[in-house]
Amino acid sequence: APERPRTEVLLLSTDATAAVLIRSLATAESLVLFDTEADSLKSAISAKNGDASAALRQAWHHEAISQARVGNDLRVYCERPCLAIVLSGTPAQIAPLIQGAENGLASRFSFVLLPRRPEFTDPFSSHSTYARDYANATAPSITRLWNQLKSKNVHVELTPDQRNDFNVNFKERYGDVEEGIDTAVTLRAGIVVVRLCMILSVLRCYAENEEIPYIISVQDVDYAKAMT
Repeated sequence: APERPRTEVLLLSTDATAAVLIRSLATAESLVLFDTEADSLKSAISAKNGDASAALRQAWHHEAISQARVGNDLRVYCERPCLAIVLSGTPAQIAPLIQGAENGLASRFSFVLLPRRPEFTDPFSSHSTYARDYANATAPSITRLWNQLKSKNVHVELTPDQRNDFNVNFKERYGDVEEGIDTAVTLRAGIVVVRLCMILSVLRCYAENEEIPYIISVQDVDYAKAMT
């Protein structure tokens, strides 16, 4: 029988089994899970569907993921998974995703709580904006940015003052908690801060010059936003 062709996708349904997620990571250059109902991800981390929790935790660190099954002599290996998960929903939808604090999945998510709007917005106003229109207008610019980043090995660095502030802050937080789950949350929060610094710095350079340099120094305003 001929070899089955690779199926490459960018967007994958959050309502997927662990096997589908791992195979998609192995064949896709990058993978995005996006859903407006946060608890839709619980299918992927349920025991009856294979529980993709371990794969999600490994992908967060870009660690190699492998899977082997007797049926069809299945062997799947992903050397460096690139996965982004973006979910929105209500606080009550978070609980089904957090099966326990000990396995570390919760500490790999960053939570943003949006405040309630203080007043009703007129939906019929001529100033109303539509997400789809904005996305369509922005897409060409994002594509150019994506292509630039694929062709360059960009290095983003913190300034000496930022590094000192970073160390002071996280040493203080790390010392305030007992060894265990909380220390892992603190350490991963530090990784999140650095990743946000990288993203904000790249976007700022592109917005100002439409060109990404090979070496970017993080501006203080972007470092402050990331720490916040």
